[in-house]
Amino acid sequence: MICNFQIIDKKGISKQQVFRATRKAHFAIFFFSALLLLGCAGGTTAAGGTSGHRPVSLLNDFSQDAETLNQEQSRVLSLAQSLLGTPYRYGGMDPNSGFDCSGYLSYVFKEAVGISLPRRAKDQGKAGEFVSSKLQPADILVFKISKSDEWHTGIYLKDGQFIHAPSRRGGAVNIQNITLPYWKERFVGARRVLRMA
Repeated sequence: MICNFQIIDKKGISKQQVFRATRKAHFAIFFFSALLLLGCAGGTTAAGGTSGHRPVSLLNDFSQDAETLNQEQSRVLSLAQSLLGTPYRYGGMDPNSGFDCSGYLSYVFKEAVGISLPRRAKDQGKAGEFVSSKLQPADILVFKISKSDEWHTGIYLKDGQFIHAPSRRGGAVNIQNITLPYWKERFVGARRVLRMA
């Protein structure tokens, strides 16, 4: 007796065909996810921290966030929030075509207050001054996404929230909480490019 491993279901698709299609889909998702994250890629330790050092103390107390904002902070946060829902696009740098994380920050700071930030997230993690104590609205938050060389940046709002352009297809500019385990584990520091009152 010969066994036939191509068992056909009611729709005429074999289990082997389903397995191959599933395996190809998983590979494609992994490959494109890695490719999309390259828009936020970088290199060495950014944000002023040292390798292995995560400034978790910045994430502990948001109870005294600044109640009043200076003009620059207000302009940055206003423009940043007006772009909520703008779609993600690898290499994107404007609201008409979409943003990646570093393109979003570059656009917001340039248009709101005339500050030119580096284009890559890793380099944005070295802009301005290292934040060693209290986060302030409009500080740049820096995340190391993976051990390879992928970096991500966002703009701190208040109460532990930040706004960013996520690095994934189908994503859009949104607000996240930095205390969520995913972000807290990847947070490497913050930079301040604005003058604070």
